[in-house]
Amino acid sequence: MFVIDDLAVVVERDNRRIQVIRLPDRTPLGTFGQARLRKPYGCTVFRSYFGYELFVTDDYDASAVSELDERVKHYRFTVTETGIDASHVNTFGATEKPGALSEVETIYADPVYNRLAIADERASSIKLYDLAGNFVSVGPTVFDADPEGLDLYTDDEDGYWLCTDQIDERSRFHVFDRDSFDHRATFRGERTADTDGVWLTQQEFGPFSEGAFFAVHADRSVSAFDWEDIEAIVDDD
Repeated sequence: MFVIDDLAVVVERDNRRIQVIRLPDRTPLGTFGQARLRKPYGCTVFRSYFGYELFVTDDYDASAVSELDERVKHYRFTVTETGIDASHVNTFGATEKPGALSEVETIYADPVYNRLAIADERASSIKLYDLAGNFVSVGPTVFDADPEGLDLYTDDEDGYWLCTDQIDERSRFHVFDRDSFDHRATFRGERTADTDGVWLTQQEFGPFSEGAFFAVHADRSVSAFDWEDIEAIVDDD
């Protein structure tokens, strides 16, 4: 799921479609993608001149690397008076290593740098593509387990990528430079483990004056990390 403006964009894996819901009243606005999606997982959304740009990973079964050319689908949609107007823009995925996307779930877009970060679990790495669907490079090799939840902290054109290292005993969270994607730091919670999904807010609320980073703990609860603490770790590294 991805939240943007007053919309929750939900991936329905078993229904093989995307549903858009209006917040906070949770009004269903429409669905799309059924004609092309086979086993959708993660999605990322940003605004453009045309409306909303959505990229969704599709982790369908593939017996050969040559069949990995449809791992990511790009859709464009707008909200109308009657619901959702959506169209398919592109389908892509490299069919040769190192760019091939073997097992994909999480994806996140940074339109400022024309970048898609895609977590490839089987390769234990982050694959970097451009928004047109071209493979660019592989991120730093720092993962001990599955790369999972991705998020992006932005400050004008500066910022940091955050990515989960899904370790059963205690997850690690890697911090990468937004522009160069160089590894900057690693942090972990006291007990947060087996993390899949994450979410970052830069809004001030409660005790979090600079926002907070949230991480799922063992499919049972959620841990909150103060952004000021994360930034201090990055600055000390």
